[in-house]
Amino acid sequence: MGSVNKRWGICLMVTLLAGCQLAGSGAPVGVPPSAQPQSTQQTACRTGEFVVHGEFDGSRLGACRVTPDNTIVLTNAPEDEPINHSPWYAFQVASGEGELRVRIEYTLHQHRYWPKVSNDGNRWQRLSAERIEVAADGRSVTLRLKKGTAPLWVAGQELLTSDYYTQWYRQLRAEYGASMREIGKSVAGRPLHVLETNPGARHTLMLVGRQHPPEVSGALGMYHFIQRLLEGYHQDNCRDPALCEFYQQFNLVMVPLMNPDGVALGHWRHGLGGLDLNRDWGPFSQPETRAVRDEIERLVRIGKPPVAFLDFHSTQKNVFYTQSPVEEAQHNNFASRWLERAARSGTYEFSQEARHNQGRPTSKNYMFERFGIPAITYEVGDETDRTLIRTSAEVFADTLVELLLEDYVYPTVEGSVDVLIRGGQVIDGSAEGGDPNVEIEINGQRIVYVGPGRNTPAHQVIDASGLVVSPGFIDPHTHMLSALKNPADAVNRPYLFQGVTTVFVGNDGAGGGMPVGPLRKHLETMPLGTNVGLWSGHGHIRTAVMGPAARAPNPDELGGMQAMLDAEMRAGSLGLSTGLFYAPGSFARTEEVVALARVAAAYGGIYDTHIRDESDYNVGLVPAVAEVLEIAESADIAAHIAHIKALGPNVHGQSRSLVDMVTQARQRGLRVTADQYPWLASGTRLSNALIPRQVMDGGVPAMQARLRDPEMLASMRPQLALNLQRRGGAQALLVTGKGPYQGQTLAALAQQS
Repeated sequence: MGSVNKRWGICLMVTLLAGCQLAGSGAPVGVPPSAQPQSTQQTACRTGEFVVHGEFDGSRLGACRVTPDNTIVLTNAPEDEPINHSPWYAFQVASGEGELRVRIEYTLHQHRYWPKVSNDGNRWQRLSAERIEVAADGRSVTLRLKKGTAPLWVAGQELLTSDYYTQWYRQLRAEYGASMREIGKSVAGRPLHVLETNPGARHTLMLVGRQHPPEVSGALGMYHFIQRLLEGYHQDNCRDPALCEFYQQFNLVMVPLMNPDGVALGHWRHGLGGLDLNRDWGPFSQPETRAVRDEIERLVRIGKPPVAFLDFHSTQKNVFYTQSPVEEAQHNNFASRWLERAARSGTYEFSQEARHNQGRPTSKNYMFERFGIPAITYEVGDETDRTLIRTSAEVFADTLVELLLEDYVYPTVEGSVDVLIRGGQVIDGSAEGGDPNVEIEINGQRIVYVGPGRNTPAHQVIDASGLVVSPGFIDPHTHMLSALKNPADAVNRPYLFQGVTTVFVGNDGAGGGMPVGPLRKHLETMPLGTNVGLWSGHGHIRTAVMGPAARAPNPDELGGMQAMLDAEMRAGSLGLSTGLFYAPGSFARTEEVVALARVAAAYGGIYDTHIRDESDYNVGLVPAVAEVLEIAESADIAAHIAHIKALGPNVHGQSRSLVDMVTQARQRGLRVTADQYPWLASGTRLSNALIPRQVMDGGVPAMQARLRDPEMLASMRPQLALNLQRRGGAQALLVTGKGPYQGQTLAALAQQS
């Protein structure tokens, strides 16, 4: 059976292949729940009406002065010396409005972190390049900040403080039944917590993170990695058989925040004890490393030592630090096999480096030397795209589960497998797809091998000669929600029989007719045959907040829409869908959509749109696509154009322009995609195709009243005729809905009347 926004498991279909792309979820897409940074730490600096301060957790303001040209200069020094090159900074512009210049001067090392800005401490964007000037020697950076009425946070990375971890821990406990214990305290007395998923399991997988405070991209990688491991599993309702087996056999032991003092105090690198914690695995002179060591020794005493260990960090590139080839051989080249398998996705560039920091007392070296297990440092690039951090972490989590199950749970009996598929034309999305000599081996619920035949014995052999074998198709634009909510139809046979194993619903701004959280819970009770992805509908949210009004929202209404979308993203939404051609979406200006898209972007969400005009109804086809690109760039969000087309004879010939626009946008770094259906017709409601949008102001009852008004109807006739011509005339409009008119054209119905 399928699942809601879950991993695909084995979706092998004898069919054809279809493919499936700064910021934060309880969702499949997302950045973890953050909280406005609070606390008091560093003094303020003032120039004119502007006040700059560091009165929040994670800040690093330093000494400040004001130059004659009203530039605020912050002198940034590390907490200790010598220290690694990680010059962290974070401050807030609390008052004032307009342009402000801030120069950060480093007493040691060069500028490293690209500035990020936020108006609420939760949703972050990279400061645009034209507002950043790094000195030739790298020892200072000048920022041209533009502040509105809201406070402006500025930091080297997103602020993930203790409040963020508190909220995440609460989610892990509430949603996944994780247990939490205090295992010690930091130098300053802050608690150190460990979380576990199944203490009674046979094996232990251990994950630690945030030894170095500024390494936020690594912390995001850890968050998404853990969320992926946990998202298919619930204590009372385990929906993925492989994950059921994984959680029965493996206990996840997690210490996500090892250096709470350094995070709270805005340190470059060290704990409050003046040492790099990841150089203290051996001496164990610091209470933080001692607490984690003692937890590991407790696991040893009860006979459940870790079988693998991951430590999440950040550096200036994506890299995994592992043992040397000779050392790896001691555990069957686990790390290399894992990374090689993950690399097949082809979406994430990274390197593998053996014996990094050889001989130093790092966590990786200690865990390997003490236990002889795969001990891997998972390093994420400082400026790696936040959506890519999530999607790659999901791939690494999936493949790690596969490998752990193969090595510890599903060891093949005398080299055999459960199922072997051979003889088919395997289409897997790679350039080499279509080779009939490729075989697929399956153990349990996992594909364990795809490659040239190797005469592996199998309990069941499927001869797929003359057939195509592929992953399941993904349909990004369906209107199947009503069927999926019905137990009789939820198995979704029409899609399964076409090889579709994942469907998206809530498109065109419609949403699900109810908030995502309750909808998701309802769907999870259905016998779903396909996986389901849920969009948050702009039209649904807009109507819930301000009704069907044909006007722009006031600030309170916009804030209400943003809050509603934020809650939906936390509940599992993939992102924001709009139908800007339809009412009430057509009443929204671009800036309204941008403001909402930024909320979705903060969770790594996607902007999916039925564009404002696919013909020449209002702004025109090309400007409508340009609006999508503007939203993608302004909100820093991945955008997808649904069923892109040139609708009707008035715009035929413009397709090349659309392709060029999307191609050029992607070349300059925008994450923009589009889909297209393989037929010449389109489908919508007759009212959407013909009735002017201003007639829909106020909703369906108001529209029906206007249509009954003879004078109003007469004034509409020219527009109705023009819209009919745009659609190719009455003979081109076919009624497909159920009822007595089904299968007849509008022209035929007119003749009958």
